[in-house]
Amino acid sequence: MVILRQRKWDAAFLLIFNIASYRFEEELVNAPLEEHSPRFTLEDSEHVCLIATYVAAGHGEEINLLPDQRQSWFLSFARSLNGDVEEAVNAIFSMLQHVLMAQRKHDFATIQLEPAFSAVARANAVTLAKAARLGSHTPEQILTTYTGGPGDSAATAITILAPELTTAIHGEYWYLFYVYGRNWQLGQEQRSTPNGNGKVFDQLELIFPDRTRKWTYFDVTRLITPSFHEG
Repeated sequence: MVILRQRKWDAAFLLIFNIASYRFEEELVNAPLEEHSPRFTLEDSEHVCLIATYVAAGHGEEINLLPDQRQSWFLSFARSLNGDVEEAVNAIFSMLQHVLMAQRKHDFATIQLEPAFSAVARANAVTLAKAARLGSHTPEQILTTYTGGPGDSAATAITILAPELTTAIHGEYWYLFYVYGRNWQLGQEQRSTPNGNGKVFDQLELIFPDRTRKWTYFDVTRLITPSFHEG
């Protein structure tokens, strides 16, 4: 199975910044207090999107929105979205995942407890954006972790521990934003053929503002060959 990964997020960010006409009313919303030392403060458009994920997750009380304000707030937000609603919501959630990992307000696993990483919140956001009701069933969220590192060679490759392949692919990008922030671009990416030990690696090239380049290796052997056993 071939999984195509998006290398550029320009189109997604265009969807996000089409929200510019939407006005954020400070008297209704207070953001959660920062308990650590993040690398940067969210931009206004990112902040509004973050609030939307809290509402979609049913966590409006954490941002001081009264119960009778939450649905009307989100519906107003949703009406400001341009283009296909589901595509816009998916772009917002993906963008926030990258930004929150780059911000690094908490540790790698705790960041994933943010509503932007919740599949349920994403589904609810799509439903609300289509003027429907919030979902009532909230399945347990399985958090992604990682082992190994630092990933500068096949011998030190990072292994993303995720419930399935799609989340593992997202997890590779979460890891890169978590470790390197957001001031880099994706260069080449490739998947190796099995080596002598049967291992397979994803290799991603990062390009930094000073034009230096760095390759990061991820061990994906068990994801694409579940029956693999260490020799």
